[in-house]
Amino acid sequence: MLIGTLLWPAAIARQLWHRRWRRFISLTGMPIVAIGLLIGLLRAGFDATWVRLQFRKQDLLTDIARLPSGLPRLAAWHWGHDGLTAFDVTASWIVYDESDRLDPGEMQNSEAWRQRTLAAIGAYAPDETDLWARKVDGHFYLVQLAQY
Repeated sequence: MLIGTLLWPAAIARQLWHRRWRRFISLTGMPIVAIGLLIGLLRAGFDATWVRLQFRKQDLLTDIARLPSGLPRLAAWHWGHDGLTAFDVTASWIVYDESDRLDPGEMQNSEAWRQRTLAAIGAYAPDETDLWARKVDGHFYLVQLAQY
């Protein structure tokens, strides 16, 4: 990565020096196009969580099929931890909720939504702990609990 960062300006300068305009446009334009495409994909919801869910989705759907039918099914899987220090850790779960009652919407800050979400992931959190959710795909939600 560092070598590429150092060689890229040198390659641009060389193309300008030798008056190779098409290569110059390619060297300067393609990174802009690539970054624009990446930003567009991220804004459309195609992030690392979505990709990871697509790889694991068949296994998760198999687990969901084993749940009793009749009532709206609810299942949660631990998705990992993020954090750089011991004091700032975010735990994540992927939750399947057929009733879509975890859909954040305008209810995300209500106490009822908070209790329902904590019950879905099987966790306890003090009131000062941040809890949020977002829809990833279909009935799948990413629930994150920030522990300070």
